[in-house]
Amino acid sequence: MGALNGDFHLALYDACGNHRLLSLIEAHHNAADRYVRILLSNLDYRNRSQTEHRDLLAACRRRDGDKATRILRQHLREGSETLVSAIREDGLSRKS
Repeated sequence: MGALNGDFHLALYDACGNHRLLSLIEAHHNAADRYVRILLSNLDYRNRSQTEHRDLLAACRRRDGDKATRILRQHLREGSETLVSAIREDGLSRKS
C-alpha cells in the first residue's frame, strides 16, 4: 500500500516537469514511507486515505488546481496530525 501511495502522489506531481523537485519529493516520500505504513495499517486510515485520493484525482481530472491543492494540503496535514496524535496518546501500540 505504501508503494502505491507513493506512486499515486508522484504521478500527480510529475506534470510539473521539474525533475529536481520531483527527486526531492520522491526522497521525502521514501523517508516517510514507514510512517505512512503505520498510518494506513495500525491506525485504520486506509479508507479515509482512499476517499481523499479519489477526491484529489477528481479535482485533477476537472483541472481544478486550486481545489486539488486544498485537498492535498488537508490530506497531508490530517494524516500527519493523526499519526502524531497516536504517538503522543499511546506510543502506537501494534494491532494484533
